[in-house]
Amino acid sequence: MRLWLCVLAVAMGSVFLPATAHALCSCAMGAREEGTSERPWFGRQVVFTGYAIRVEHFLEKPQSIRRTSVLFVTEESWSGALPDTVSLFIDAGTCEQYDTGFLYLVAANWDKARPGRLVRRVCDYSWEGGARVDRLRKEVGPPNWVAASAWKRTLNARANPLGTRISREAGPGKVAFMPPTAMFVSRFEIGDFDGVGSPSGTVLYPNPGLYQVRVTWPDGVTAEGFALMQCSRGGADGDCIASNNFRGLRTAPRQR
Repeated sequence: MRLWLCVLAVAMGSVFLPATAHALCSCAMGAREEGTSERPWFGRQVVFTGYAIRVEHFLEKPQSIRRTSVLFVTEESWSGALPDTVSLFIDAGTCEQYDTGFLYLVAANWDKARPGRLVRRVCDYSWEGGARVDRLRKEVGPPNWVAASAWKRTLNARANPLGTRISREAGPGKVAFMPPTAMFVSRFEIGDFDGVGSPSGTVLYPNPGLYQVRVTWPDGVTAEGFALMQCSRGGADGDCIASNNFRGLRTAPRQR
């Protein structure tokens, strides 16, 4: 996770966070120290890797508690078979930050009050994909469940396939989406868009929904997966903008 956010919040004190969140930051920082014997996956009902396709911040009623929900496409599990997607709910003030497109290793428990969703303890945290997740995966041991390849999963039946018409013009109900540019990928495919060396500033306007994507990086690695086109933020001109860097597809275990 993005530890620097926690450090900044603690350094600046209550300017950014209330006292309770400040305490949670300190707790989370302590748990991350190298050499600690605490492994946050111990005793958790679900431990898995997955890449985020939706991150939402909201007020949960009736208490009006600020929370964040993250929808993951699951990749592997140390807790038996999982659905194609799972939702994680956390308190919004616990210094954790999730971004669409990133891969994470997550330890959590099932919500007793609301079946089907995952929740976190106060000092639980996740790890962003990459070398650290590789090291932690070795500590956890081999997974006992690995997802099928992306387009062979049940989720694929709900996704708009490659070839689906995507508008190049803004319109009512459309989502503005800027595909990865040639600076980061050598080819990006979604709907009827096949961008080989897409120039900076290219904007697509798909209808909201789940889409198949295929990404090829400059070193020849190709990955298939899914992207959820929906509002993640608003533009200056009122456009509904979807964002995704697709890094999680690159760092998913099946791609290495």
